[in-house]
Amino acid sequence: MLGCEGRNIWFWEMIDEDTRFMVASHISNTRTFEDTVAIFKKGVEQSKVRPKAVFTDGSHGYQGAFNKVFYTMRKDTRVELVQRAGIRSRETNNIVERLRCTLKDRTRCMRGLHSYESTKLLLEGWSVHYNCVRPHQSLGGKTPAQAARMDVPNNWKGLIDEATKYEAQILANVTNTQPYKQELEVKV
Repeated sequence: MLGCEGRNIWFWEMIDEDTRFMVASHISNTRTFEDTVAIFKKGVEQSKVRPKAVFTDGSHGYQGAFNKVFYTMRKDTRVELVQRAGIRSRETNNIVERLRCTLKDRTRCMRGLHSYESTKLLLEGWSVHYNCVRPHQSLGGKTPAQAARMDVPNNWKGLIDEATKYEAQILANVTNTQPYKQELEVKV
């Protein structure tokens, strides 16, 4: 939960346990069944694979959304929901709690976020920083993207250069096809 415009908003995230890669995130004004379904669906869409297990805190609100997104009659593809909280639990969601502490450390000095749109942009940028730029001690100094064997730069300059190159390719393709389309329009 984060303070924004004098009210609370929720930043939901799903991360991979092994690589610490933030697979999906979701920002909402509420903490409802629909928001829970949204983060679960984004996680599956982004990762392109079904997880083996989903770890959550002890909130009972996850069960229904989990069933909506992951339930299947097939035992061989069934996803396990692990809902354990507390320091004595053998399996916990401590990895996500650590991620939240990192985010809180970043936003605490800002004394609240002032607009929903700027908060959304900040959190999207923070997610890129967390996945691609920030080295993790638990990963031996690697970023989550490096741990996931993704071929992306691990600094802002490299990420911006790649994004700019990608955008330039898209613009070049659009520019190359537009005159052809205009010729077709004239002939018809």
